[in-house]
Amino acid sequence: MITVKEALDRNKGIGPGFHLLRHVLSVAIVIWHTRQAIWWSYSAKALAAEGKIASGLSRASEYNLEDMIRPAIHSLVAIFFVLSGFLVMGSALRTRGTGKFLTNRALRIFPALGAETLLSAFILGPATTTLALGAYFTHPEFFGYFGNIVGWLHYTLPGVFENNPYPRIINGQLWTLHPEFMSYATMAFFMATTLAFKRRVLLVIGMAMIATTTALYVYDPVTFDVKGENMFHPWYVAMLFWFGAVAFHYADKIPLKFSLFVASAAAYWAMMFFNVLAPLAGFCLTYITVYVGMTAFPWWDRLVKSDYSYGVYLYHFPIIQLVIWLLLPTPVAQMSNPVQLAIVFPTALAVTVGFAILSWRYIEKPALKLRKVFARTEPITGEIPPASAGHHGFAIPADEPETEATPVLKHS
Repeated sequence: MITVKEALDRNKGIGPGFHLLRHVLSVAIVIWHTRQAIWWSYSAKALAAEGKIASGLSRASEYNLEDMIRPAIHSLVAIFFVLSGFLVMGSALRTRGTGKFLTNRALRIFPALGAETLLSAFILGPATTTLALGAYFTHPEFFGYFGNIVGWLHYTLPGVFENNPYPRIINGQLWTLHPEFMSYATMAFFMATTLAFKRRVLLVIGMAMIATTTALYVYDPVTFDVKGENMFHPWYVAMLFWFGAVAFHYADKIPLKFSLFVASAAAYWAMMFFNVLAPLAGFCLTYITVYVGMTAFPWWDRLVKSDYSYGVYLYHFPIIQLVIWLLLPTPVAQMSNPVQLAIVFPTALAVTVGFAILSWRYIEKPALKLRKVFARTEPITGEIPPASAGHHGFAIPADEPETEATPVLKHS
């Protein structure tokens, strides 16, 4: 049995499994959002007919396929935040300077986010809007949409996707930006006050947070629920970021055992399905994330040399909606939902991967080269465990390798 720190040492500070994990999570999210975009109107009508709305702990789980896999659906974005906390803490320890840290995060997030916003507003919108172009380009909703470039979220453009099953929403995946920014801002504050470098203090703060959250949950498990129907609440995924951050600090104390991985997976599913002490499920997700991150998948590293997961996450939702919009006039729109899913998902994924590759090569990678100018950093020294490579952000952006030959990411 080895510890997480020993696994990092053996891999020169790299978590070899994070490269695969980010891409698997991204593709799984594409599947889920495709389903959501197709099923939305059906689900909304069904819930309205029953006189209820989708909710978390306000209803008990049922022994059907959807409820039994729902814990896995919740875990998708949640694992991204755990992974992000683990690896961003490595970035913070290496960076040390708050300004450099925030510069690194900005260079990773905003260039591609800006590109996605501009493409949606100037190409996707005009091509699909039901309005005359003059009305489209002068509509207040059009101008408001550019707030997305800096994280001021707007999900719609005038007249776009009005007849889709999931009407009007262009980039629903961007909801993760706010808890992500919250996590980064908190990390910057902790860095400025040096708390980020004191693992015992962070552990005490973290335990106090989870104890308070769990106590409130036990007192009123509906009001203080950590999860909605298909995702954790934003404040809780931001807390999961700190689960990962503290885990990085204690890498020398965390053993890597397959039996613990299986037990964590089983405990997480049970807590989520039976609604038992749900806030503590984050501990299980943290161990699952770190265990997979420390597991090597050389075949994937040989197959995929760069991290396209951020691009996949960022561009997929508008592309899903576009594919559905294109199919509305065709017989596919009259087929059953599962058949539509089988058609829309691979089509949208293929186009999304293409955009992700172009985004990485021509937007993200050039932007990250600016780190050498604005945020050059030094390796971690002393007793701090070595940083693992990369993280997903949106989920959750990652610092990318400096060369195509490096399949996992190098934080700075």
